[in-house]
Amino acid sequence: MKYNTILFDLDGTLTDSRPGITKSAVYALESFGFTDLNPDELNFFIGPPLLDTFMQHYGFKEEKAHKAIAKFRERYNVTGVFENSAYEGIHEELRKLKEAGMTLAIATSKPHDIMLRVIERYELAPFFTAVEGSKVDDTGYRKSQILKEVFEDLHTTDLSKVLMVGDRFHDIEAANDCGIDSMGVLYGYGSREELESYHATYITENVSGLAKEILTCE
Repeated sequence: MKYNTILFDLDGTLTDSRPGITKSAVYALESFGFTDLNPDELNFFIGPPLLDTFMQHYGFKEEKAHKAIAKFRERYNVTGVFENSAYEGIHEELRKLKEAGMTLAIATSKPHDIMLRVIERYELAPFFTAVEGSKVDDTGYRKSQILKEVFEDLHTTDLSKVLMVGDRFHDIEAANDCGIDSMGVLYGYGSREELESYHATYITENVSGLAKEILTCE
């Protein structure tokens, strides 16, 4: 097998977190006077650090973006975190990878404490040897930093044996920055064009068959 260590993003890769994140984004933006917001049009909040999203999409200065993040968390940390679900079939795919001898880890931009609540709630934690999220909050913590923390946790020395699996450009970008291969998944929140533009090594469409795709990479 080409890889022995698989790093997974969380939102849009292991769980469908869209409802909680987009509704919490609406809550935050409404506090700044935005109206007529449609949660279905706010998928760009899923994945990247919130600081980047508020600044890049709404032109917020850093101080204002931090205030928006605080409003977001008012709702998300209480309600939104569990407006979420594990993708149907993902447990079976993870089980197949473990049975094949793969070491599995999570690398997410979601705050570490929130990530732990999610993976425990949706019975994902037992599959993973290492899990890392943003420290304190996700206000600008680089995804590549998180991948490097996973490498340290696992005492990884041969990066050619590591694959990053995620659904958005920042997952692929972080893999590129760290010198590892990547697999973009289309069942999440990114598009094929997005993943191809950041040069994902592989792209796959469905949860079903994900383990086979990983195990047969060439």
